[in-house]
Amino acid sequence: MGGSKIRCIRSLSAGCEKVFYEFGFIEKMRRKIMKRDWDMIRDIMVRCKEKPDVGEPLQLGNWPENIHPEISYHVKMLLDKDYLEGKMEKTIGPGPDNFFIYQLTWEGHDYLDFIS
Repeated sequence: MGGSKIRCIRSLSAGCEKVFYEFGFIEKMRRKIMKRDWDMIRDIMVRCKEKPDVGEPLQLGNWPENIHPEISYHVKMLLDKDYLEGKMEKTIGPGPDNFFIYQLTWEGHDYLDFIS
């Protein structure tokens, strides 16, 4: 390739905006800094506990679209702690990852009892 390779990374704390310049291609990603939301954690776990069919998983589409990034973030944390039985489905790009939650684990039931 004949042109010079230019890389510029700029971070702004206010908007958490990162701009990458490479070969004239500009990609902007806006990320919101996530914090644990105990009401959201409780909602995810209660929905999992109360769902009627273990074979039919909860997925990202079971929640309103405007909170998809937050839901995906919290489900990942709960899966990492082994409170849920399921898996994350990686997506290409900055969008929220889908997931499949089948049921609470033993630890998940204990944790839900503790936070309820």
